[in-house]
Order: sequence, then structure tokens, then C-alpha cells
Amino acid sequence: KTNSISSFFLFEKELSRINKDCGLYGGGTIFLRREIIKENNLDYLFNKKVHVGIDFNLFKKLKEKNYKIGFSEKSKVKTHLPSTFKHFIKQESRWLRAWSRLSKDSIQNIIKSLLIIISSILFFNFLIKKDIIFSLILGAIFLIFVAKIFAKGLKVYTITKNKLFIKYLPSYIFLNYIYCFLRILALFSRNKTIHFKGERPK
Repeated sequence: KTNSISSFFLFEKELSRINKDCGLYGGGTIFLRREIIKENNLDYLFNKKVHVGIDFNLFKKLKEKNYKIGFSEKSKVKTHLPSTFKHFIKQESRWLRAWSRLSKDSIQNIIKSLLIIISSILFFNFLIKKDIIFSLILGAIFLIFVAKIFAKGLKVYTITKNKLFIKYLPSYIFLNYIYCFLRILALFSRNKTIHFKGERPK
């Protein structure tokens, strides 16, 4: 069921499709030849303790070695999307912890997130004081961030013509803002290793 939380992932999916993004969609979409695992000594990624972020790590290693990665447009994979704010925080925090350990761009994005948060605090602080000029100047980074997310969401609606994306656009902007906090928190808990044991933890 689509709601203000699960719609976040629908926006992201449509943006990937529209922009023809070759990024990784998730572990459930991967098929890999066994000989590649042996040739590159990647067996450790598939032991009994499967680390969160294995799909991202595997994709990263194969891309670095210039392996050809194909994509099947007709493939269909079902996955459970978070439908509550609590579930969203837990799931994305797990992924961001793995991302902060494995991605070279993680620190750069964390700095951007910190600037957005500081800018938002200054924006609302001066707005409450009815100092419009200072709120606009000091909140410029935050306002540009909001404008960019709004433009992305509007782009999805313009192309798909699905009114659902207009309905959930405010929540999409809000959850992107929450993501800024999650990125920073992930930095401080990046060494907390989580393993998958059977079903995905909730």
C-alpha cells in the first residue's frame, strides 16, 4: 500500500528510470556467475555472516575491475517497502552505515548534509524572529536543497502524469531532509556491524 513513507522509494525508482541511472537497485536484483566469485576471491562476502551492504560492496568491486554489468528491463523483483516512519529510519540507517564504510563519497555527502541542517536551523530561527532578509541569506543552502528536491519530484510527475507524485511530494521533500540527519548519524555508528540472519531485521 502506497503512503507518505513508501512513496519515497517510488520517487527514487522513477528518477532512476527517467535518468537511466546505472546504479545498484538492491541485492534482490542481482544474478552473478560463480566463476567471477572464485576468480576475484569474493567467497568471504557469502559466508554465514552476510554483512549489510554486501550488494553495494560487490557492485563496487566489480565496477572497479571493469566487468560488464547487464540489466534486464523485463525482470521483476518484489520487495517490501517501509510503510511507517520507524521502519523507514531503521532500514535506511542500516544501509547508510554500510554506505558510510564503503563509499568514497560518503564524507562529502555528510558535510553537505551538515550544511543543509545548519542552514535550516538558521532559516527557521530568523523566520520566527520575522527577520526575512537574514532568514533568506543564512537559509540559502537549505532553500536550494528544498528547491532541488521539489524539482526532482515535479519532474517525476511531469513525465509519469501520475497524481500520486503530487500528493506525496511534500513527504518526499521531508524524508530527504530526514536523510541528512541519518547520514550524519551513520558516520558515528559506521563500525557497528550488522549481519543478516534469515529474514531482514525489522
